[in-house]
Amino acid sequence: MARQAGLLTLDGTNFCVEPASCRFVDGLLSLTLRATDCQLYLPLIPFGDAGSISQLVGHSWCPSSDDLNASDTLNEGGYIVIRDTEFVPHTLSVRCTAVDPSERWATFDFAMSGRFDDDDAFHDLAGFADCRIDNPPCSHCGEPLRSANAQQCFACGAVWR
Repeated sequence: MARQAGLLTLDGTNFCVEPASCRFVDGLLSLTLRATDCQLYLPLIPFGDAGSISQLVGHSWCPSSDDLNASDTLNEGGYIVIRDTEFVPHTLSVRCTAVDPSERWATFDFAMSGRFDDDDAFHDLAGFADCRIDNPPCSHCGEPLRSANAQQCFACGAVWR
């Protein structure tokens, strides 16, 4: 079955999401998605007590404005760019609604309110994205492992069996 990669809506304008991806390592989720005129990268989202990506369903991240502004998600390279202008969220909610580990897909809902750098008005951005689950990186060299359960890295030769 073909997947709809996702849809984001801002002020009545829809942005069709192209294939998106996510990575879950050590309780931290990173999301990457692109759409025509829209890019979103949210690294290091703390999903706390979910021990694996298959346990993410029903978990969400809804930080306060102060926590969002102080978070590693925005301070470690996270960004939202719409029509070549940075969108600065003041509220943000990311929720996992479905995971299919065998097919390596996860679905996330997004809701945020914020402003553009050149605008004082608040805007709401909402939608969903089906994300391909990327394999975690090797803890020694950083290259992607062949699977989430790998016990050795074929790039650098590290073994942890």
